[in-house]
Amino acid sequence: MSRARRAVWAFAHRSGLSSVSRALHRRQLVVVCYHGLSRERRSSDWLLHPLEDFEREVDYLARHYEIRTADEALRRQYGPGLEEPTAVITFDDGYANNLTLGLPVLRRYDVPATIYLTTGIIERGGRLWTTELQHALRQTRLDVLEIGDPRVDGPLGEPGRERTRRAVSVKDLLKLLPVEERRQLAEAILDHVGRPEGLDDFRLMTPSEVSELDRAGLVTFGAHSRTHPILSSLSDSELEDEVCGSIEDVSRLDHVSSTFAYPNGQPRDYDERAIRLLKASGVEAGMSTRQWLHQRSFDPYHVRRVVVDGDMLFSDFVAAVTGVKETLRR
Repeated sequence: MSRARRAVWAFAHRSGLSSVSRALHRRQLVVVCYHGLSRERRSSDWLLHPLEDFEREVDYLARHYEIRTADEALRRQYGPGLEEPTAVITFDDGYANNLTLGLPVLRRYDVPATIYLTTGIIERGGRLWTTELQHALRQTRLDVLEIGDPRVDGPLGEPGRERTRRAVSVKDLLKLLPVEERRQLAEAILDHVGRPEGLDDFRLMTPSEVSELDRAGLVTFGAHSRTHPILSSLSDSELEDEVCGSIEDVSRLDHVSSTFAYPNGQPRDYDERAIRLLKASGVEAGMSTRQWLHQRSFDPYHVRRVVVDGDMLFSDFVAAVTGVKETLRR
């Protein structure tokens, strides 16, 4: 983001414009989307949001919004309607640091959250394949990727931004492949370039850690697929396993949300087949990663969220949740 734009968000916060915008947008729902948390500021890892920033953001939300679970907030929005500024805190994927770092903050402010679990990876333990692949390509000492597949073979670029862009392009290509083909190709790449190191912050929870968080009482759980594929790229049978299978997995917990979060979450990443499966499974809403605030006139199976990345500044956050960003970008 440019310095000029960030200066605008900072001015909006200092001048009181954000407060005015928050009041004007009080009937629109703020659904904040986090992924993992980290004690350190790591600008190269957008999935990890600094713990210090997260606590400051929760403090802001607790002071200015009524914080509800996803189910409570959406039922009220589509029922009697929202009268006061209302926010929902969500986490995608199910990182272990949601428990170790996130839960203490939720307890401190006594606010709920909804966590969407990638159940297949949690069941066997480990990290998302996307994380392992991207970091392996960034860390490898090889200059060229050569596994005999022209879709991915070629120079990896200089370490730094060029290498990161190449890693992201390979990851994005694999996301669109059928599940088994994607798994085999990812394994071939990892065997070639080597396994990444230093990814402890990206570990997903184990089943026992999910149970511990379930007992805490402040968190409800929704499904986020089993292996985090692009749902629109799957066959009907694969799609049913990813969607319905993950919903069944989550149903074994005590505090279950009737909402689902689409992997990747952009409009092209899921389709009407997925929505039909959600409705048939009793799911009342689908969380996207399409930005900004959610309005009552929108379809509940395309819920918009404010996605918070690793280097989002506090003034950016306030401008996003109060509707200032959305208003000024029209």
